[in-house]
Amino acid sequence: MGTEGGAASDSETESEQDAGGDSEGPEVDALRFTDIKGVGEKTAESLAALDDAEGALRTG
Repeated sequence: MGTEGGAASDSETESEQDAGGDSEGPEVDALRFTDIKGVGEKTAESLAALDDAEGALRTG
């Protein structure tokens, strides 16, 4: 049973590392925008697709 717990920890660590990388594409990048109040999943995906998402947020 100790092995199962270790495996779960390893998979969580891998998931966290994958989420932080840019190689996964716009879906992963969109996750960072969902923390912004008022930004939903669709808006986050659109922002992730932009070249200058932060500039778009500032200018509205």
